[in-house]
Amino acid sequence: MTLNLPVLSLLVVLALKEEYVSGVKAAEYSVGVAGLLLASIPTLFKLGRVLNL
Repeated sequence: MTLNLPVLSLLVVLALKEEYVSGVKAAEYSVGVAGLLLASIPTLFKLGRVLNL
Protein backbone atom coordinates (compact mmCIF):
# COMPACT_ATOMS: atom_id res chain seq x y z
CA MET A 1 0.00 0.00 0.00
CA THR A 2 2.79 2.39 0.79
CA LEU A 3 4.26 2.10 -2.70
CA ASN A 4 0.95 2.04 -4.56
CA LEU A 5 -0.41 5.33 -3.22
CA PRO A 6 2.47 7.58 -4.37
CA VAL A 7 2.84 5.79 -7.70
CA LEU A 8 -0.87 5.91 -8.50
CA SER A 9 -1.10 9.52 -7.35
CA LEU A 10 1.68 10.41 -9.78
CA LEU A 11 -0.08 8.52 -12.58
CA VAL A 12 -3.34 10.37 -11.89
CA VAL A 13 -1.58 13.74 -11.94
CA LEU A 14 0.12 12.87 -15.24
CA ALA A 15 -3.14 11.62 -16.77
CA LEU A 16 -4.90 14.84 -15.78
CA LYS A 17 -2.02 16.97 -17.05
CA GLU A 18 -1.92 15.18 -20.41
CA GLU A 19 -5.75 15.38 -20.55
CA TYR A 20 -6.22 11.62 -20.92
CA VAL A 21 -9.10 11.95 -18.46
CA SER A 22 -11.07 14.90 -17.12
CA GLY A 23 -10.96 15.82 -13.45
CA VAL A 24 -14.69 15.15 -13.04
CA LYS A 25 -14.46 11.69 -14.61
CA ALA A 26 -11.44 10.78 -12.46
CA ALA A 27 -13.28 11.87 -9.31
CA GLU A 28 -16.41 9.92 -10.29
CA TYR A 29 -14.49 6.72 -10.88
CA SER A 30 -12.37 7.05 -7.72
CA VAL A 31 -15.49 7.47 -5.57
CA GLY A 32 -17.23 4.63 -7.39
CA VAL A 33 -14.36 2.18 -7.00
CA ALA A 34 -13.87 3.06 -3.33
CA GLY A 35 -17.61 2.63 -2.69
CA LEU A 36 -17.71 -0.69 -4.49
CA LEU A 37 -14.75 -2.03 -2.50
CA LEU A 38 -16.28 -0.83 0.76
CA ALA A 39 -19.63 -2.42 -0.09
CA SER A 40 -17.99 -5.74 -0.99
CA ILE A 41 -16.32 -6.26 2.41
CA PRO A 42 -19.42 -7.65 4.21
CA THR A 43 -20.16 -9.92 1.25
CA LEU A 44 -16.62 -11.30 1.33
CA PHE A 45 -16.87 -12.00 5.08
CA LYS A 46 -20.16 -13.86 4.55
CA LEU A 47 -18.62 -15.85 1.70
CA GLY A 48 -15.68 -16.76 3.93
CA ARG A 49 -18.04 -18.07 6.61
CA VAL A 50 -20.02 -20.10 4.07
CA LEU A 51 -16.84 -21.65 2.67
CA ASN A 52 -15.36 -22.13 6.18
CA LEU A 53 -12.19 -20.22 5.33
